[in-house]
Amino acid sequence: MLSLVVRRLREAGVERIRERSLGLTQRLLDAADAAGLEARTPRDPRRRGGTVTIWHERAEELCRQLLANEVICDYRPGAGIRFSPHFYNTEEECDRAVEMLRQLAAGGS
Repeated sequence: MLSLVVRRLREAGVERIRERSLGLTQRLLDAADAAGLEARTPRDPRRRGGTVTIWHERAEELCRQLLANEVICDYRPGAGIRFSPHFYNTEEECDRAVEMLRQLAAGGS
């Protein structure tokens, strides 16, 4: 018997999941640009996976602060903060993640 998650993935289909992933990663890239943050992710959708990495000199610390505020991300040494939106994430969640990063990077809480 297939689990509910596997059934939902099959229903959505790989093409729709990829399309959604590209939309959410583009949204993160656009938000990072608007916030003056340095995204280190390919802009070309043919070269982009399902993650967006944003560099900041305090990336490790900022990642911990984001996690403490329930923003799911991870830190990659030498690369920055990595966001990996999935097909079930909302645009608002992506916006919140980048806005919170912007505020924290500017010294806010």
